[in-house]
Amino acid sequence: MSSFLHYNKSKVIITAAICTAPLLANWWGKNVVVFASEGSGQLSPIHEFRQELIDSIPRLKKTPTDRKYSVAPPMEDLTLKHVQIFFRHGARTPVRQWPIIEQVTWDKDVLQCGVPSTQIKYNRKYLDGTPCAEYGHVETILRSFVFKGGIHGGQLTDLGHRQLHQLGLEIRRRYMEERKLVPEIYQKESIHARSTNLMRTIESTKCVLAGLFGRESLEENEVVPDIMVAKDSDEFLYIPNINACQVINEMVKGNVFKLPSLKGERALREEVMKRLGLDTAHHHILRGLMDEFNCRKAHGFPMPDTVKDLVPMIIEMGRKMFRLQWKNDDNDKCLLMTVGPIYNMIFENMDSASCHQDNTAKMHLFGVHDLTLLPMLLSLKVITIDDSHWPGYGENINFELYEDKSGAHWVRILHGDKEITLPNCEAAICRYEQFKQELSHLTLTIPQYRCLCDGKIPSSLKGRCVVPGERKIAGQLLTLPAKEGKPIPASI
Repeated sequence: MSSFLHYNKSKVIITAAICTAPLLANWWGKNVVVFASEGSGQLSPIHEFRQELIDSIPRLKKTPTDRKYSVAPPMEDLTLKHVQIFFRHGARTPVRQWPIIEQVTWDKDVLQCGVPSTQIKYNRKYLDGTPCAEYGHVETILRSFVFKGGIHGGQLTDLGHRQLHQLGLEIRRRYMEERKLVPEIYQKESIHARSTNLMRTIESTKCVLAGLFGRESLEENEVVPDIMVAKDSDEFLYIPNINACQVINEMVKGNVFKLPSLKGERALREEVMKRLGLDTAHHHILRGLMDEFNCRKAHGFPMPDTVKDLVPMIIEMGRKMFRLQWKNDDNDKCLLMTVGPIYNMIFENMDSASCHQDNTAKMHLFGVHDLTLLPMLLSLKVITIDDSHWPGYGENINFELYEDKSGAHWVRILHGDKEITLPNCEAAICRYEQFKQELSHLTLTIPQYRCLCDGKIPSSLKGRCVVPGERKIAGQLLTLPAKEGKPIPASI
């Protein structure tokens, strides 16, 4: 059965047999949306081959290439053209209250006095440039928790402000003073700052900008940085975002509840539940306790006496439950669903930078969460499911794009100060084409992501094409409605 193209000005629709549509979707997905045909010439709704797409994409694994990529030139012969930095927010309060343990006082007058060096003005806007006056659905839930001492759940503390300001100073040293990538005075065309629409990540991004440019410089030059956020239904940096992709939430729940079957965990879990006066069926609470104890540890607060001797093990069990989200028995689908749109965005930004497009920012800053960085570290083979590492406050991953004297492009990935070498790259600095090939099997365009998240495509889309680059259009047509009343994840 053959495939054929429909071309209508800027819109392209590929119609293909069910057996070939998934492959074409992966191949052409960066430019078009693929619809399936059963040979009758009629376009069928995309959800009829959704399962085919789900089943096929994970199998599109990277394959060895015969092309030999030359060794990168010395760093002094490379010019840094572009960088994308993903960083976790700073230290914060727990995301919710746990009455089953003794409470500590999160004193607002002590923990949120304000850090002068981070007090800068900023504009919060949606990705389409319109002003944003509301926070995301999760932030609304967090505001309903008020701790003893007057602070809301999940809020950045002064310690968190200082941590991310320090990160901004480090970014300034590396990319402004040493590499001369961005100018010392803030220019909107040079910097693109994006955050999830939660107060702690927005404030963390603000602190990074304050460290990068300096409060005094921003005030003297009368410039106000923009911090961009996505609407709840378009957000893929917050993981798992049940308002945007219920499928991810279902995968996460299915994997997390594998904990009871893990060898060596039952006795410890039963002991913890017994001390807390809970049935073992409530073992998911361990994730929330992990978050509580991590927050207390960062701020020097005491642990509850009832489980004080078990705190390290509770933290590790909670981390293991989260890591299980990506221990999927079905071809790493959960990993693909979480990092897929992120890598697609990274590729798009680098493609624009490598083509010297004038509207491409030289630096992209992304204020994210531990559960954003964790799957990225797993996909980059920095850690494994069984490792105990957990992304700390202010931890970051940097994707740097360089250009050599011949015009060829190279990529270096940094985890903090440590270089990351991808499996089939000869060194930490890898040819851009090889970098993309290494991660292509974990990349999803926005239409592919939407298709996998939900198979119910509006009837208005039948016979139409959505170009992923037209984010506003894609957001309007493919966005799922926000689902109210869903429980908040225990951490991130």
